[in-house]
Amino acid sequence: MRLVLIGLLAVGSVFGQGGGFPLSAFLALIRDYLSLAETQVQQIRQQNAEFEEWMAPKYERMASVLPFEIAAETAKEPIDEAVLGARYAEMERLRREIAARRATVIAANLRVLSEAQRTKMKALEEALQLVDTGAQAEGFLLMPNRCRDTAGTSTDSVVQDPLGGIRYGNVCTPGLQRAGAFARAR
Repeated sequence: MRLVLIGLLAVGSVFGQGGGFPLSAFLALIRDYLSLAETQVQQIRQQNAEFEEWMAPKYERMASVLPFEIAAETAKEPIDEAVLGARYAEMERLRREIAARRATVIAANLRVLSEAQRTKMKALEEALQLVDTGAQAEGFLLMPNRCRDTAGTSTDSVVQDPLGGIRYGNVCTPGLQRAGAFARAR
């Protein structure tokens, strides 16, 4: 059972990386694992689409516009602390706003699930903790690193998450080149 959960998480994390993994395959895995009815799938998709539409301009500002504005303000002589501080404060305000809305959407999506399905989701959360623990064990050379190819070069990466933090490490599974897993600390 644990291996199935870890496999589902590894495959699901490919979706989070935005790689070439088809969205329909990921949705089929979670739909089958939770035995979701089509009405549940549609309601969750609708709530997620509304969140993505709401978040897009905020995320765009955080990821594309504010860093350039901060760099421009930092390059000025003398530095206008009020303007520079306002940019950083705006970035943090947007980050918090997105995190709060994400939590609201997650709660709404969980309300769509039955009690038995929510129990299965708790098992997935526990499996995510094991993925992070396994990555740390690999990092401390307590177990082989599954993310090294046969030539000995690493497929590990450092991923910057614009919503707050850096996550190091990957989960590799047979049949998939690489599946990154962000720490879900927000």
